[in-house]
Amino acid sequence: MTEDNEKEKIIGDIEKSGYPVEIKATSILESNGWNVLNQQVYLDTETRKWRPIDIVAFKNVKLPDYSIYERLHVSLIIECKKSAKPWVFWVRDKRELRIFHPIAACGLIKLESKPWLHPLHLEKLADCFHYYFPRFRTIGIIPYEPFTKGKSLIFEAKNQVIKSLLYEQQQRRNFCSMKEVEEKYRRNLKATNLMFVLYPLIIFDGHLYELQYVKDKPKLSLSKYIQYLTSFGQPMAEESFVIDIVKIDFLKEYLEMLNEQTERLAKKISSLRFPTKPPTKRS
Repeated sequence: MTEDNEKEKIIGDIEKSGYPVEIKATSILESNGWNVLNQQVYLDTETRKWRPIDIVAFKNVKLPDYSIYERLHVSLIIECKKSAKPWVFWVRDKRELRIFHPIAACGLIKLESKPWLHPLHLEKLADCFHYYFPRFRTIGIIPYEPFTKGKSLIFEAKNQVIKSLLYEQQQRRNFCSMKEVEEKYRRNLKATNLMFVLYPLIIFDGHLYELQYVKDKPKLSLSKYIQYLTSFGQPMAEESFVIDIVKIDFLKEYLEMLNEQTERLAKKISSLRFPTKPPTKRS
């Protein structure tokens, strides 16, 4: 095989993979103000092996001096997928699902903070998160991959982003250790108060469809963005997640939305007021 033939075959193989999606996504993220880490590893809780996630992107927002929290840290846990086979999600109206009541936000929004944010405070912040935006009335419930035999890319991507998010969330939880807070308050020292928000995201290069039933007949609509409600079994209980499925050509608009909501969230967090000594234990 000549060098030119080998290069051609390598490029052809690369183009079939999700590799170019990750490279393009990295460029879009960085140009929109996100810091990007590629091929970050996480500990798979099921296999107890270290595995890579395509992208962990993050940004920090400094909050005003009078705020309870000093900084808001937002992370995107991202898996990139490309497929010649379409992805289909059966969607339902969120209003029919109790889980989207704002009081349930403490289950859907993956957040760690120091001091701990009381669920009643989180309920007040719910309208700052895109899961609760009025314009996103539907939620993907059941995924389907037509014309596919063998492994499911959706299932694979879902597991990767959730397991990686849980690992990252645990690292944030360790950082926000209540023991440190208790010790600093005991010694009348100031603790570094931070809030971490994590979003699972799948960036997809391919045809993405919403499936609805109108008068008992299936109706397909091309989509660039679907919120996918799913669950993942934990050692103690099953946990719900909303995963953003974003087409690569919609990523810029999606990030603009996140940037706007992050600014809105930062303003609302700055208005929160805690007792003189914030709660240091979860009840």
